Amino acid sequence: MTLKEEYQKKIDLVNKLLKDRKSTGKSDVTTAEYEHMRDVYQYRIDAMNRIEEKRKKVHVNNYEEMISQTASRRGTFCEKCGNTLKSTAKFCGSCGNQV
Repeated sequence: MTLKEEYQKKIDLVNKLLKDRKSTGKSDVTTAEYEHMRDVYQYRIDAMNRIEEKRKKVHVNNYEEMISQTASRRGTFCEKCGNTLKSTAKFCGSCGNQV
């Protein structure tokens, strides 16, 4: 059972307890504590969902950034001799290889 499933199970249990208390007409400090407990578990689930969404977005952005950086690095060195090239170079200044 995942942590989110465990929290959801606790929320369901607290909601059942609250429903039973309301049907009997009980409304006291314990009811408020149960409501607070439910809200805390719900907050934790919401926080986990936000973290998961952020991880998905960061992963995709980092991947795209890595690809673009790799592509730009390919053109900065001569494939034949490894000499550093200027971004506007059409030929390698060291070996004369066409870029």
